[in-house]
Amino acid sequence: MHELKTPDEVLADLLHAADSVVVDVGCGHGFFALPGARMLTGGTLIGIDALQGNLDVLQRRALAQGIGNLQTIRVQGMGLPLPDASVDAVLVERVFRDIPNWSSLRREARRILRPGGQLCLLEWDDTVATQGPSLDIWLAPEALAQFVESGGFRTIDIRRDPKPFVRVLATRVA
Repeated sequence: MHELKTPDEVLADLLHAADSVVVDVGCGHGFFALPGARMLTGGTLIGIDALQGNLDVLQRRALAQGIGNLQTIRVQGMGLPLPDASVDAVLVERVFRDIPNWSSLRREARRILRPGGQLCLLEWDDTVATQGPSLDIWLAPEALAQFVESGGFRTIDIRRDPKPFVRVLATRVA
């Protein structure tokens, strides 16, 4: 099994201002959402998930850790119930396998991001992963970047870490 970098190390590339508004799509129990909220001392982290149980656990964990700048939203389908151009960054971590229409998610992320806002995709790396979902739904790092760019983003960086993941960081073009 590959050693993962800490959430703080991954988030450092995405969170540039402590007063940002950041969305974690597929937040689960808060692997990224909780440390992200702690880093956003003057901002807000919005955890979005389709499963209410995940959000309940996340809210309990945030309360227990004294984190007051975390909001949660349950979604059904691909719409993200946030205003246009209202967030600074969107993190999408290992949810492509659960989404039937990836283009809808990309479109929604672009819609809610401010111009110049950043999108970070963290997905299984088809070149190194030995665990995770079926190989037929993995995307090569270059394919992830191409997918992002075809939807109104410009790729800033592609990293093959933390292994076994690939991270694509992109900015929304106006």
